[in-house]
Amino acid sequence: MSHENQELENNLKHYIDHTLNIRKTEFDNQRVCPYAQKFRDSIKIKFAKNTPYEVLSWTVRNWSDMDVCWVLAWSEENMPNAVIAEKTCDGFVPILEKSGATVLLDHPDLIEPVGGVYTGFGKGMLIIIQNTEILNRMRKQLLKTNYYKNWSDDDKRELCE
Repeated sequence: MSHENQELENNLKHYIDHTLNIRKTEFDNQRVCPYAQKFRDSIKIKFAKNTPYEVLSWTVRNWSDMDVCWVLAWSEENMPNAVIAEKTCDGFVPILEKSGATVLLDHPDLIEPVGGVYTGFGKGMLIIIQNTEILNRMRKQLLKTNYYKNWSDDDKRELCE
């Protein structure tokens, strides 16, 4: 594994295993991602060497309803610009929705704090593919708490899309 890939892997594992598990008062003293730890063994990490279009095309062919979460990662040196990444992801949303998957983009040039907290990776680009049924079930559990209390109306609306 190249030094660049090793660094990306180390940073990504730290992000999933530590950063997403920090409890925040803005999220009702819950973890940034309350279910990252619970589903950690089901999160598949893949380091992308191709364009997002090629990687998402491969994802469409390989995703199954038994999958829980895939994190597709690009290093800062190899990631596309934010506009291209966003348009590519948007184009795959309807295709992956039919497969029961939700597409989320995390790009360091698209900093969108949630509840006033930056929750992104920041050291490369991530495309996160999540099992929609499981994601919606976990969101419904969080709606019974004050987790979303500090989220903007726009952020809350995105949960329903």
